[in-house]
This record gives sequence, structure tokens and C-alpha cells, in this order.
Amino acid sequence: MATKESSFSSSSASRTTLRFGWLCVCGDFYLQYFIFLCAMLSMNIVAVSSEGQGWIGPSDNHGGRIKLRNIDLDPSSKRKIGGFPVQDEGYSTDTRQEPANPAEIGGVIIQQESQKLSARLRWLSNEEIGILNMQAVYDSLPYEESVRDEKARLDQITERLKARFDRYLQVLKTNKIIVQSLYKFHVKQPITLGYSCCTMPCKDFKSHNLYGCKIAKHTSCDLIPPSVPRGAFNPGRNLTEVWPSNIQHYPSLKWLYFISVEGLHSEYPANSFSHACDGTSTMGVRDCQNIHDTRHRDVFLRTIQPQRKYVVIMMDHGNSLSPTQLKTAKAITKHLIASFSDNDRIGVIALSNKPQYPRSDPCLPHTMVPATFETRFYFSKFIDQLEKVDVSTNHSLGFLTAFEMIEDLMETDSITGNAMILYVSRGLLSSLTEAREVMDVV
Repeated sequence: MATKESSFSSSSASRTTLRFGWLCVCGDFYLQYFIFLCAMLSMNIVAVSSEGQGWIGPSDNHGGRIKLRNIDLDPSSKRKIGGFPVQDEGYSTDTRQEPANPAEIGGVIIQQESQKLSARLRWLSNEEIGILNMQAVYDSLPYEESVRDEKARLDQITERLKARFDRYLQVLKTNKIIVQSLYKFHVKQPITLGYSCCTMPCKDFKSHNLYGCKIAKHTSCDLIPPSVPRGAFNPGRNLTEVWPSNIQHYPSLKWLYFISVEGLHSEYPANSFSHACDGTSTMGVRDCQNIHDTRHRDVFLRTIQPQRKYVVIMMDHGNSLSPTQLKTAKAITKHLIASFSDNDRIGVIALSNKPQYPRSDPCLPHTMVPATFETRFYFSKFIDQLEKVDVSTNHSLGFLTAFEMIEDLMETDSITGNAMILYVSRGLLSSLTEAREVMDVV
């Protein structure tokens, strides 16, 4: 019994040892095989990098495919796993942007909501307002072609304009009667109280759209030139109560003013005539003191001398003038040009050794033209651009050119008054005999 047991135990131990040895051999084989696969995979990745291929390649779904190159995923590889060919299941990046859904963040889709709003507005116009019903009513009305009487319409417009001008004339007549009464009173007790526009504080003025500037409707003010004699008639303060009443009855009235022969200028509503109150200039009172020479000057001259004036203005810019004298001559010439109205006919000549004209085109030919605003503007601009010429002035040629300009006008326009030549010059002659030549031309 003991011997058999010993034999049985020895045989069992031998089988156990063989099994353990077989397991060790198998484990070593699989471990070596795993290490071999890892080594081959590493070599394949290094080979891919050495070939210079990128990690992301093109794909058919508008994205980029990430290349994880190894033995099993190489398309050129014929390897099989489990007897089946290996498919490329590499990852890919999708660069397409998914359509936004505003509803996910509490918003609305504008295209859908605009269609709803359009349908709602169409329902309101058709059902609530009744556009379709009104259109049907208009369509059912009989069509009659009306003949417009243009003459009657023109007569109606003429009557309205006539009525408006009659009201304005009535205002002028009323003001005239009041001024005459005040002047009669002035003879007995002088009315000389003045209120200069240049000394009014800026806080008294307010912007007004009708006038386009800052005004004061509570009073009138005066533009008083230095040449106004002491004790001159000034009805401005007495007219302050009359002028607002006129504007109240006729709102279309704008500026109301009184200008005397002495040069006094009273105006309502009051205006500072200074850019200092507008914040656009720092000149202040200096701007205001120079406005009296141009404010409504053409209206005043056209009123006291309503007949048409024919004037040729010549300006000398030869070598006899100093820079200061040339500047003075320009100022005088521009002042004369600005004094004319649209009804007058003027011509301008710059004179040195030969005559020079403002422009040579059909708008301003070398003849006398109406003194419109555009004409006065271009003539003044021409005078500003004149420079001193280092030659002697040919005075006789200048007068001859001026007389020819007047004769050309007489052929096309019947002159109802006397023509005038205004010559702005220092008056120096180049020789003693030139005076005789000038007199012969004149």
C-alpha cells in the first residue's frame, strides 16, 4: 500500500510539473509575440513620418481624415484579421458649420416671423381697414375725364399773389404814416434814442428757424455808422410796438426795417450781426460795426433811385500804385460793384498797359450786363485776384474801351438815362502829353 501510494504521488507530481512547464512556454510565446507586434507598429509609424506624409488627409465628406498608419490599417497591406480583410476606420474632422437654431437660446427665426408679420399686416389692411372694399367702391365709380382750365388756374394764382402784395403794401403805407407823424413830432421834440445792435448781450438772442440766426423779438435795434450826425432822427424805439403787430397779422413777413438818408438803420427783430453770439468767431463787435455798410444797401439805392443805371467801372493796377493803394482801390471797386441792383447794367475793366475783362464766355461777355447776384459775385472775385503789373497804365486806351462797351450796349438796349464811367486810379500820367490824349478820347 505504501509503495503504490508513493508511485501514485510521484506520477501526479510529474504531470503537474509538465502542465506548469507548458503554461510557462505558452506565456513566453505570447509575450514575445506581443512585443514583436509593438515593435512592428512602432517601426511602421516611424516609416510614415519619414515619408513626409501629413496626419490629416483628404476625405469625401468635406472634412479631413486623420491618418493613424499601422500595419492593419494600411490600404496596401494584404493582412487579414480572423480571415477577413481589414477596413480603414480612421477618424475624420468635419469643418462644416451646423445650422444655428435660435429657438435653443430663446430667439426666433426672422424669416419665419417676418412671414407671420406680413400675413398679419395683410389681414389688417384687408379686414380691419377695408382696403379691398374701398378699392371695389372706387372701381365701381364711373370714370370721367376732366379738362383742366389752365387759364383759370393761372388767374387764381395771380389773384392770390396780388392779394398778398396788397397786404404788404398796406403794411408799408401804415408804417409810412407812422414815421411821418413821428418825424413831425421830432421837429418839435427830437427823437434820437438809439439802441445799438452791436452792444446787445448774447443772452437776449434765441435761435429761430425762419430767420436762420439768433434774434430777439422783444425789441428792435440800430446799426449806427460813425458818419451819422448827432441828433439824427431815430424812430426805432417807437416802431418797436408797431412792427410786432404787423408780423402777428401777417406771419409771412420777415424783416422790418427803416433806413434814413443819414445812414441810420433800424431793424426788427433785433439781431447781433456778429458771429461771436453764434460761437463761430471771436471778432465780436468788429463784425457788427462793418455790417451797416452792406445791410440792405441795394434795396435802399434802388428805392431812392429807381431808374436804371448804366455804369462802367475801371480799376488801375499798373506800376504807379503802391501795395496799400492797390488794396484801397480793390476795396473801393468792390464797394461800387455791390451797390448795384438787378435792374442796373454794369461792366468792369482792369486796366494796365492793356484792358483785362472778368471772363470771356457767353455768360459774361465784354459788354455791360445786368448786375445780378452772380454777376456781382464774379466781378468782385475778379477784382480780388488782380495783382500789380510792372508797366505804365494806358489811360486813354482804358477810356476808349469803356466808350466802346457803352456803344455796344446802345445797339442792343435802348438806354433811358445817362451812362457813367467810374475810374479808380492814382491818376499819374506816364508823360506830359498823355493828358492831352486822354482828353481827346473823352
